Amino acid sequence: MNLRFVSLTILLSSLFTLSASYNFLSANSINDRSYLSNKTVLITGPTSGLGLQVVKDLASLPSQNKPFKVILLARSESKAISTSEILKNVDIKTEIIVGDLSSPNQVFRMAEETKTLVNSIDVLVINAGMFSTATEREVQSDGLEKHFALNYLHQTILVTQLLPLLTSPSSSRVCIMGSYTTLEFAKGKLDFSTLHSKEGKSMGGPGSSLPSAHVYSHAKLAQHMWAKHASKVMPKGVTINVACPGNVPGTNLDTWSELRSKIPRFLMPGVNWLLASRTVEVGVQPMMFIMGSSYMTSKTGTFTDWSWKKKSLQYFEPKPIEEYHNGEVAESVADPQQCSRLYDETEALMERFKEVPVAV
Repeated sequence: MNLRFVSLTILLSSLFTLSASYNFLSANSINDRSYLSNKTVLITGPTSGLGLQVVKDLASLPSQNKPFKVILLARSESKAISTSEILKNVDIKTEIIVGDLSSPNQVFRMAEETKTLVNSIDVLVINAGMFSTATEREVQSDGLEKHFALNYLHQTILVTQLLPLLTSPSSSRVCIMGSYTTLEFAKGKLDFSTLHSKEGKSMGGPGSSLPSAHVYSHAKLAQHMWAKHASKVMPKGVTINVACPGNVPGTNLDTWSELRSKIPRFLMPGVNWLLASRTVEVGVQPMMFIMGSSYMTSKTGTFTDWSWKKKSLQYFEPKPIEEYHNGEVAESVADPQQCSRLYDETEALMERFKEVPVAV
């Protein structure tokens, strides 16, 4: 068995003690999806994993809660067409925009194309992401570390560029697929000096040999920090919230795929128990909650963390983005100056790529 993945199980199996006090949501709030009724929803990364499950959950909603239209932003046109059929089969209209969400200038182009297709967006779902098996940092031709470009920068470009569509309805929701790794791997502290560069660590911290844990968790932490600051400056009516799916090995993230391939099948039930693994059907529920529950009306800057330490969902009330279900706090997310610095530096970075022409 590959020791790299044994270390993953040991690392995560030590995280199961709950000690904080909790307030729980009501069943009505948990299951409510009424906000999605007749809405326009945009999803990034909708053709596999958690994104595809969001699509399936939307398609399975009762008719009174079904959205009017879903816009799919995907790399593969053929997969997007197949995914769109799930929605069309239940009379939900669809639009498809094809592009590479890890390429900032293509994300700008996709945002502009979105503006030609619809006049408003009610729910923007930031889901696309990667978790590489590489043991060294991978830098794109544009000079950006890959996890930073896809997991973080596509979020900031889309939210800022689509603000005219998000402010068109009286209320709208930006919903971000976040991660507990912001605490467990990044320890809640952002390393500004190597955030998107070739230099710096790729692997996890001491005792961890999990590939790309450092760059993955820091890109996710940047998501949380940017959302924290954005929640303070978004126009009236636009909310921005983060949800954590927990451990979901059934996604197509490279790290999970390699884990499944390296560990003998007869050992996987034990590994899944150690990881408190969830199916995609379960893992997507925190996201569906912040997308659709009337409980989230007017709530912004929150983190829905239904515990990554248990397989079953623990229906805790959302907390501020910097706070986890167990009461621990991400230092960088809690620091307004760090969040503002990241927001401003990201603005400058986006301007640089905004001027780059898109190859046809």
